[in-house]
Amino acid sequence: MNNSVVQDWVSLMPWKLQSILFSSLRGPDQEFLSQTKQVSKWMRAVSQHNADPSKPYMNGITLPNTPQTLALLWKELEHCPCHFVHHFLDALAIIGYYHPDKTVAEYAAGLHYDTCEEIFHFVPESRGVFCLRHRDKKDGKDPEAEKWSQHTKDVRKLFMGYALMRFESAQDAFKTTFGFPTNDPAKSNNPS
Repeated sequence: MNNSVVQDWVSLMPWKLQSILFSSLRGPDQEFLSQTKQVSKWMRAVSQHNADPSKPYMNGITLPNTPQTLALLWKELEHCPCHFVHHFLDALAIIGYYHPDKTVAEYAAGLHYDTCEEIFHFVPESRGVFCLRHRDKKDGKDPEAEKWSQHTKDVRKLFMGYALMRFESAQDAFKTTFGFPTNDPAKSNNPS
């Protein structure tokens, strides 16, 4: 018998992802937010064993899954501290990327994506980028620091190229963004 409150799939993840998940399991304390609380209770239920089923800690869950309840959830999250919402969404991403049950993973990933798009108006990062950003740095050493640094430089360069494209000719903008001229047929379909 496993003597841990965490479900087995959680203990198999890198430590950093476990830490992020744990820090998100408590709901916001500033007020009672019915839909947010339901999702928080559900995240506990799909990541922990229930140590006391007589308590409501992870019982009586009704997940937001209609347009009306999702709209209410997003309205609640819109008024929560950004730091709480960030951890809440990271936990949904972790459950979506790692939970072994497809139905659980699908709900978490879908809610993560839709909430990021609805509240923050951005598309979530891929699993690879998410895991690289949240990598373990045991003993204070970061074996992938160079990889992360290069990734952020590349993404920033691409973003800045698109943002400033209107100030340059199309040819110069493409060259600035992708690092090569548009008239190079060998590289025209291979932006890096």
